Amino acid sequence: MFYPEKRDSNQFDRPTPLRLLDLLQAAALPNFGRMKKENLMMQKYYVQSDQSRWVLLAPDLDGAAIRFAHCVLRDCVKNHQRPTSSSRMIDEEIYQSLLGRFGDTVVVSESGFEGDQIGIFATPEVLDRWNKQIQALETKMRNRDA
Repeated sequence: MFYPEKRDSNQFDRPTPLRLLDLLQAAALPNFGRMKKENLMMQKYYVQSDQSRWVLLAPDLDGAAIRFAHCVLRDCVKNHQRPTSSSRMIDEEIYQSLLGRFGDTVVVSESGFEGDQIGIFATPEVLDRWNKQIQALETKMRNRDA
């Protein structure tokens, strides 16, 4: 998870660009700030869409689907550039090329890639939720800089 790095001046600094992906992964956990310590148990999920396959730890099915989208799309996130009012954290060209890695659905299973499918999500729905999280993070970063 994301923990601010302590600096020499005894002050917490803003997240470094390398920690940006940690923020995005934390955003994939709904209600993270309100979850009790005993509810943070992660389960292992097998998530796939078309030819992309990932084994992930997530708190629930929704979290697994969102985290899968983040893993597939993480190459389009600009790590070394803070969003401004006219720019985004996402490289649109790379984002569009990565969309080809998704099929029509995102399938989640607890028993392997060929096991029982316990969650089937429409890809546009998963991508929409991922984009909303990115936009919320961009807004927070812009407001923090203002």
